[in-house]
Amino acid sequence: MNINGSIVNLTHNAHRRSPVILFDKHLALFTELARDLYVLLVIIGVLLNAYILSRLIAFASANKQRFRSGAGLPLMAMCSADLLTLLGIIVEVIITAFLTYDALPTVVRSLHCKVIVLLYVESQSKLQEK
Repeated sequence: MNINGSIVNLTHNAHRRSPVILFDKHLALFTELARDLYVLLVIIGVLLNAYILSRLIAFASANKQRFRSGAGLPLMAMCSADLLTLLGIIVEVIITAFLTYDALPTVVRSLHCKVIVLLYVESQSKLQEK
């Protein structure tokens, strides 16, 4: 009985200290940290773009002619596009990382899948054109 108990304990302890299991735990931790950092950077980007957009709106209302003829209008277009892109990234991360599969209705999941496939196909066709 003592021999069997020590063999079981030996194999159980060896399994607990396995480098593969430790690597999996570290990989999972790194993945979670990377995801959280990514979301944090996107949120910071949204806040900064919202601030810039508000400043550009104030500039446009103060001096319309200078805003239109200077760099204000292209900057506003660029800032708006960047803000929409960052909001899209936030929605994508929330759908894929934080929600379970059953949390969304079938229509939303289907639309999400179609948009992702469309974006992938478009990006691949643009890469092949180059």
